[in-house]
Amino acid sequence: SLILHSFSDLALVGGGRLLFFARQSAKLCSFNNEEMKLALLISVLIASLCAVEIPVRVKGTLECSHPFHYRIQLLEQDNLSADRIASTEVLKAAGYKGKVAHFDISGTASESKWSILEREVEPLMMIEHDCGVKDYTCICKDFGDVSSSLYETVNISLHMTKLKECKYCLDHSFARAKGAFRLHNDIVLVKDKNQ
Repeated sequence: SLILHSFSDLALVGGGRLLFFARQSAKLCSFNNEEMKLALLISVLIASLCAVEIPVRVKGTLECSHPFHYRIQLLEQDNLSADRIASTEVLKAAGYKGKVAHFDISGTASESKWSILEREVEPLMMIEHDCGVKDYTCICKDFGDVSSSLYETVNISLHMTKLKECKYCLDHSFARAKGAFRLHNDIVLVKDKNQ
């Protein structure tokens, strides 16, 4: 076998083809175990430093023409799913004869540590309620792309809102159908796994 030791070591080998070997390229391929561990550690640290974390706080009121139950969740939208930022329990509206609910919900939205190029989050507020319906409905408020802290006040009249259902409502309707929670009780009901 032919081993060349510098850029000037060139040789013509078989059929006029030029083979070129350089000691420098051999060094690039000869990482030892410790160097590989260090390179991996540095790449993980860089990825974790690049993860986006943005504080999100939404407060306001929900209003209905009669007493109602509700549950609010803050979600961070991703391509495949939504990650929960924060959630309320299932609550009965308090206030003037149970027709107005005051809420204040907060958390930290974070983009995936592997989404190094993304510098924004996409927060969404999902409201599940029984105002004006027999059993349950769901609406969503999208806050768009956010690159710094989000502090919003949102006042919604549930019986007159123009907010619509979103794709995450469907996911939660399946959970409701399986008995994960109900809006008509003051506490969250979790179905017994042994049933």
